[in-house]
Amino acid sequence: MNNIDITNDQEFNQQSNTTRAQVEALTIQRYNHEIWTKAEQINKEFVPDLKNWKVDAYQLVSTIHKITETTRLQARASTEIYEQLQYLQSKAAFISEKDSEIFNNTIEQAQRLSIFGFGSAKQQEREAKEVSLKALKLPASIKHLEYTAEDDGKTNSFNRDFVEQLQKARFEDKVLRDASSFRRGSFNTNRGFSGSRGRGGS
Repeated sequence: MNNIDITNDQEFNQQSNTTRAQVEALTIQRYNHEIWTKAEQINKEFVPDLKNWKVDAYQLVSTIHKITETTRLQARASTEIYEQLQYLQSKAAFISEKDSEIFNNTIEQAQRLSIFGFGSAKQQEREAKEVSLKALKLPASIKHLEYTAEDDGKTNSFNRDFVEQLQKARFEDKVLRDASSFRRGSFNTNRGFSGSRGRGGS
């Protein structure tokens, strides 16, 4: 991918944020069509019903990941267009300087759109990860969340070390809760026994 470096997270996020504003405000005309280009939203009357709905976290995360696949597909297509235009840049001959400027601007637009697409995909994955974290109800001892590659070539949201630490932390929490419940139960039993003996001796 020529001239498109998305390996640095901080720089990548900055590029993504800048590109979002550029794409929306400058580089893409607002083509209007009721069916294809107009965004939808939930009817306000139904918002309370949706807020009360019990969400299946796995289904939600899986849906976000499917959307991410589409976003990356669009980003890869933009990258291919960018690379093809860049290849033609040194070979094409333009009649006027204005035509050359339009062509060069188109290359920059394709580059920014590619970066924007990959940035959007990563943002969608971060949102899916946040939903997963809420559903997992992590113990306070779990701090680091890293990525790891699976055998199928995809990337897990959480690496094996994280999974093992989470399971260990959950086990330790359960032991503490069980021990606490046992102590409370023993305390109540002892109180009842002492009380019965006291009443019997009176």
